[in-house]
Amino acid sequence: MLTSTRIENITQQLLMSLQVDQPEDLNIDRITEGLRIKVRYWEFESEIVKRKEKNIIFLNIESNEVKRWQNLVHELGHLYLHVGRQEVLPFQFVQLQEWQANTFMYYFCVPTFMLDELPTVTPAEVSRIFNVDYSFSVRRVEMYESKQNLRRIRLYESQLIGV
Repeated sequence: MLTSTRIENITQQLLMSLQVDQPEDLNIDRITEGLRIKVRYWEFESEIVKRKEKNIIFLNIESNEVKRWQNLVHELGHLYLHVGRQEVLPFQFVQLQEWQANTFMYYFCVPTFMLDELPTVTPAEVSRIFNVDYSFSVRRVEMYESKQNLRRIRLYESQLIGV
């Protein structure tokens, strides 16, 4: 049986703790209110900071709503997966953290448990239903289909062994 990844589990547990179980619940206001995180807009790239034990996510004011959502969730990935400041880390470690935050973003913006409920999983449908960029949805569908294919292969292999 194929199990979920660590990041996939973290995102699902976080969403369940917020009682987010429908795509329409996935938005900046609902998530930041539930997590008690402040959002501020500025002209620079997105960033998360901790001040006086409170988290503040800064989002680029010039970005569209879809990009802001994706950037917010990327920053949440740093909050839930990492500690410290990247400025003092080796470049390769920063690259790893960015990859992890992006992976978190894919699983949080388009949760697997919600994809499992869709009759068809296509990039166009995922983009429309989850309000993400089309290119983002293409990558997320690739991730999902890859895992589904691996699940089918493992099931087939287990049936062969059982014969």
